[in-house]
Amino acid sequence: MTQETHETHDPLEALLRILATEQAITLRGVAERLDVAEATIEQMLETLRGAGYLRVLSASCDGHCARCASSATCGLFSGSRIWAVTERGRQALAAGQHH
Repeated sequence: MTQETHETHDPLEALLRILATEQAITLRGVAERLDVAEATIEQMLETLRGAGYLRVLSASCDGHCARCASSATCGLFSGSRIWAVTERGRQALAAGQHH
């Protein structure tokens, strides 16, 4: 696995940046980019959601992003959950912080 290069050494910020810039990416894909286990990514997603930086969009994703109304805001789909960066998350990235 190749580790994703980011301007920060903070894995939560790196994950948030990936989700803010990718139209859609799988849990496995983001785990490979950050060189961490999928279970770790799931924990990080919950941490970011708890801080108000991510939200769950829908419970029904068939992986056909081109016809999905949420494709512009979708960051990661994992099983039946679709994660998206909130406005608060985008503001935190713009300010260079996430705490």
